[in-house]
Amino acid sequence: MDGALGTWRTDVARCEKLVELSLTSGVPKELCTEENLGKCRVHVSMDGDYITSKTEMPGMPTKEIKYKMGEPFEMETPKGKFKVREIF
Repeated sequence: MDGALGTWRTDVARCEKLVELSLTSGVPKELCTEENLGKCRVHVSMDGDYITSKTEMPGMPTKEIKYKMGEPFEMETPKGKFKVREIF
């Protein structure tokens, strides 16, 4: 897990269908440009057994999720339309 910790930027040139993925995830269409998506940053940290992932994207509120590996948790889509149950 240590290899995933830190701050990451989106490499738009290497991410096929990133715009489509972002639209499907609920990111507003006007923000789904390669230029804007290329400015996204994800900060991943760990505190004990819990992982925190904080995503910053221009034009959107910062999203933070905290979870424990192998345990289900809920998160909202970027537009807040519905909650999704995930397990990592």
